[in-house]
Amino acid sequence: MTSEHIFGVSIQPPDTCPMINSIQSDIKKALYALKGYERWEDIDELKSALEDIEYRLGSLDSELEDVRKNVEAIRAWGQEWKDICKQHETIILGEE
Repeated sequence: MTSEHIFGVSIQPPDTCPMINSIQSDIKKALYALKGYERWEDIDELKSALEDIEYRLGSLDSELEDVRKNVEAIRAWGQEWKDICKQHETIILGEE
């Protein structure tokens, strides 16, 4: 039984680090593709590189929105714990 279950608190949201790592990786790969522009010999190479960049950067908006939602869930989870602590502080200090 978890402490969340005992105290009636939501389960801990997942860490955001893997989400952020994925976004950072996509940005780095897109930048790497841009740095190689001198190597593009013809229009097909240019199109291919631009498609790769578009693919990597195209989903960043939705990925960042996922991070935002997860951070909101973490904030709400922390608030639940804060409220529990305040309730128990009142009980422990005999202010109830």
